[in-house]
Amino acid sequence: MTPETRLKRAASQMMKTFGIFSYHVLQGLGAYPGIPDRIAHHRGQAIYLEFKAPKGRMSEKQKEFQARCKHDGIRYEVVRSLEDIEDIFELPVFGRKIKRG
Repeated sequence: MTPETRLKRAASQMMKTFGIFSYHVLQGLGAYPGIPDRIAHHRGQAIYLEFKAPKGRMSEKQKEFQARCKHDGIRYEVVRSLEDIEDIFELPVFGRKIKRG
């Protein structure tokens, strides 16, 4: 299993645990080029989630899709860790020391 696949599975489970409705976008024949891996519904908005291994790079088609989302005012997030999921959905912090000012 690749690091990206492990991240996708762990993030999906984390979202499910916190009651965040999300679903996998089927890639393949007929799929729009650059479409993200997952869509989540949270606090009245849809959030597109593209999962990447820590050093993974986005394709040009993914960058174009991300730019289109930005242009249209649609939230698009690149997820490289479970901490990103915590930040995106403002979840309680696990396994991290809280920075104190």
